[in-house]
Amino acid sequence: MELLKLNINFLRNLNAVEIEPDVHFNVFYGENGAGKTSILEAIHVLSNGRSFRGSKVNPLIQHTENKLWVTGKISQQGRTQQVGVERSKRGLLARIDGKSIKSILYLSECFPTLALHPETFNFLSAEPAQRRSFLDWGTFHEDPRFIDSWRLYRQSLKQRNSALRQGLSKKSITLWEPSMVEAGEYINKCRKEYISKLLAELPALMNQFGQDHHIDIELKQGWSDHRGLQDSLEHSLEGDIKSGYTHPGPHRADVLVSLNTHSIAHHASRGQLKLVTVLLKLAQCSLFVRRKGSSCILLLDDLAAELDRKYFLKVLDVIIELKLQSFITTIEPIRSLVGNKVPHKLFHVKHGLVNEVV
Repeated sequence: MELLKLNINFLRNLNAVEIEPDVHFNVFYGENGAGKTSILEAIHVLSNGRSFRGSKVNPLIQHTENKLWVTGKISQQGRTQQVGVERSKRGLLARIDGKSIKSILYLSECFPTLALHPETFNFLSAEPAQRRSFLDWGTFHEDPRFIDSWRLYRQSLKQRNSALRQGLSKKSITLWEPSMVEAGEYINKCRKEYISKLLAELPALMNQFGQDHHIDIELKQGWSDHRGLQDSLEHSLEGDIKSGYTHPGPHRADVLVSLNTHSIAHHASRGQLKLVTVLLKLAQCSLFVRRKGSSCILLLDDLAAELDRKYFLKVLDVIIELKLQSFITTIEPIRSLVGNKVPHKLFHVKHGLVNEVV
């Protein structure tokens, strides 16, 4: 998977940017506020319909415009496609080869991206939703049935919660439970299987980074380990009626990460948090490449400032090994790429203008 061409229009301070990236490394350097991160945001919008900074669209669109759009030419296994996303206050339009698609998930599937940015390093100690998002990125790409189960579960959950809020009868509330249980248990199964596969990728990466620690990942499924989901829904019904929302289910799941049996969120140093976060993301990339026989796009926002130099160079080594196309932002150009004779392109970003440095 490679991004061969990128066009960005009216996203933050990027008016009309056209880039022809290298299929290996692309380094964007310049002062803070120049527009470097916005380039990575544009790539993420092209894949996910939103920025990795959040789902709100208004901050992305230039204040003098009513919409932004990003287009690209991608290549996968010798086949090229034209993809595009238009975002406005009224909604989202996405196209593949000029044809509108119903869901941005089709783009996410054919143009997968993973982002590592300063806010990422808080996800192990942040709200559970961020860790569920990390896990579900992997399960989405691992199991084609996962997203259908997730859609069914979300719709059933919405209907059950609506019945709870309206004070409808217990019969009306429980009407949605069979579909919730079927979909929810499949979601839970997918998540557990993905964690098992992800854990298998970590020892080699730990060794590559010179670490002899042990990382473990535990799924808190969102309901009692001693009950099935159906039993849990029945047991919580009275409490759900009082509160007006559904307590048990995979929508309440969490991912607990430990380092040497200790919770990393509560006991690790800031440096350990950063390193483990990087290792988890690289493990996702490694598993994706091995299972899919293709690669994903890696977005690294100011990673050189977040990691020690030796670990940053290790990240580059893994990227080379996995043959990932990567987009890297930094204040200063990363000369180590040149020293390692890695194929790359260097771009200088200033006041929203992007120029390739030859």
